[in-house]
This record gives sequence, C-alpha cells and structure tokens, in this order.
Amino acid sequence: MLNISCFFCDHCKKDSRFVPVHRAMKVAGVSRSTIYYWIDKEWVHWRELPSGRRIICEDSLGRRGSTTFTSDVV
Repeated sequence: MLNISCFFCDHCKKDSRFVPVHRAMKVAGVSRSTIYYWIDKEWVHWRELPSGRRIICEDSLGRRGSTTFTSDVV
C-alpha cells in the first residue's frame, strides 16, 4: 500500500501528492528526524490531518538541495 493522497498544496498552488512521513523518508533517503527538521525549517510543504498526523507534499521533497529524488520508491 502506497499511502498517497492528493490535496491542494498552498505552496505549490496546485493539487499535489502528499505522502506520510515514513514514505517521505524512503523517497528522500533520509531519517525521520531529518524530515521533521525540514518541516520545522519549512523546507518541505506539509499539512496536518485531523488525526494529527503530518503528510508531506511529494513535489517539495524533490526540491530539496541538488539531489534528485524518485517518487517510485516502495
């Protein structure tokens, strides 16, 4: 199960794929603490679900630094 949802991203100004933190870690190849650091620094776009869980805009993960990330990591 991929756990991907589409929402309007206020930063990208378009409908975007949002992924849970555990999938964002795989896509970006980084640790959970790094994802939360990026969230705190507003280096990735995210939103909070009614459950309190955070999901990350997949497009914003690809904009991190000069590293190219792929979205087909499972």
